[in-house]
Amino acid sequence: MLLSCLIPKFIERIDSLRDAIQKNPQYRFFGSSLLLIFDGDKCARKEEMIIDVRMIDFAHTCTVSQLLSDQDEENNILGPDEGYLFGLKNLLTILSEILHEN
Repeated sequence: MLLSCLIPKFIERIDSLRDAIQKNPQYRFFGSSLLLIFDGDKCARKEEMIIDVRMIDFAHTCTVSQLLSDQDEENNILGPDEGYLFGLKNLLTILSEILHEN
């Protein structure tokens, strides 16, 4: 089935994005979206399929230094963007559940 080929690739790409976000704690992504890209058909070989994940809608992205105030340590603004990482974790969980159901 096509899903069994696609989902592991999407999971791999989202995992890479999650690692990048964790390693770059200076950015915050408010209201950004993910674009899941698939180009191919069910007859295409794995090597011929184009699968990618891209962050889009950066209108409200900023650096931590732009948000700094006296109460930052209390507000947990320092460190990786936990909200964005939470969303990626949930997406990975959903994709894994779909993969295991098929």
